[in-house]
Amino acid sequence: MKFKFIHLMLSVFCLITSCSSDDEYDFNTDFYSNANKSITTPDVIGTWAIFNLEFERQTFQVPIKYQECGRDFIVFKENGVYEETVYTDYNCKKTVNTLNWSLVDGIITISNNFNQTEEIVVTKLTKTAFNFKTKLDVDEDGELDIVTASLKPYVPKEIDNISDTFLRNTSATANNYISYTWNAYTGSEPFVAYEIYRSASSGDFCSKNNAVLVETFTDANTTIFRDISPPNEEHLCYFLRVKTQSDVLGESDVQTLNTYNLIATPVNLEEPIVLNNTISLHWQKSEMPYFSHYEISYSNYAPNSSGFGEQNIIVAKITDINKTSFVDENPPYLENPYYSIHVYDIFGNKTDDTTDGYKTSWEVDFKRDEILDLTHIFSYEINPKTPNIYFYGYNSNTTEPSKIYNYNYETNQLDAVSSRKINYSNYVPIKFFATT
Repeated sequence: MKFKFIHLMLSVFCLITSCSSDDEYDFNTDFYSNANKSITTPDVIGTWAIFNLEFERQTFQVPIKYQECGRDFIVFKENGVYEETVYTDYNCKKTVNTLNWSLVDGIITISNNFNQTEEIVVTKLTKTAFNFKTKLDVDEDGELDIVTASLKPYVPKEIDNISDTFLRNTSATANNYISYTWNAYTGSEPFVAYEIYRSASSGDFCSKNNAVLVETFTDANTTIFRDISPPNEEHLCYFLRVKTQSDVLGESDVQTLNTYNLIATPVNLEEPIVLNNTISLHWQKSEMPYFSHYEISYSNYAPNSSGFGEQNIIVAKITDINKTSFVDENPPYLENPYYSIHVYDIFGNKTDDTTDGYKTSWEVDFKRDEILDLTHIFSYEINPKTPNIYFYGYNSNTTEPSKIYNYNYETNQLDAVSSRKINYSNYVPIKFFATT
């Protein structure tokens, strides 16, 4: 196993040198010589960066590959954890290699989970300098060479690679939530918090000036936010602030959300039950965030249909999310009405009339006894002395001529229907005459 970090520095080193050595000597004696056996584990713990490499008594400076990112570095942590951090592009994307380390008599053993090991021999260790020898095949001749690395304490450059990742959560499970995600902080400085701020837009633009702190996350691995109790505003604005121990690492741009774009989630309506002159409805409880109310309505047309004489009547608005039933004790004077349920959120978003996978409307087999089978009424007249009303028109059987229907509104029955053909225009109104 070879150190990924040392290999990266060596790639620069080999461009400068011939990377060759023909000297013959006792390799192991040379490698383990001058080990500083007096150092202790606490002396090693810290963050270090390689500034120079020495090979064949020549010293070469290790340049910074990406100036925007600073130096690659290694960290010896407590509990035997060793980390190498290498930047791989100008955007400071990095790879982190985590291994194990232990110290015995000035020799540090680096190991992985597969029991592969590599030794480095510490020759100097102070608060300001850390020198060690490692074995590498510098000239690629199949023989190991000894390279000495000179390190200094290093404070990694903190890079804000989080703020630009703060974006609306567009996953399928979040389309009815106000939700945002971002990348996790992986810097070397102690993490403090992610802070989420919210404001309402003034006109077409969002401002940070009137923003309020709505959520604080102290776990660096938490990278998702849901606003559980937003205000009822048409436009809401959010931004992220990242804090480390020393300062504010970065702050995102303001993200504007139009709340009318949130998706309202339907509920299934069970088949209504007719009992005498009432219609009983039951539905599943809504799980929609920002719930406002259920709306019960009926119509004389099926959902997504319309026509002449269309009626759409709201029967009830129920603001209790746990109430999942309603009895219409005054059903409409319609034959086989369509009952529907819609769910609203606080922003006014409403579920669609029909949604795949949901049953939100039913045609109810219901008709009041007093409803006549008349489709066209041209005129009517009321008997002032009896509970009768006379209709002039015809029923759904349009092949029959218009007739006069004598309806008793106390018994809800037809008392008589004219049998003689009427030789007058349909537009001549009927009149009631009392004879002696």
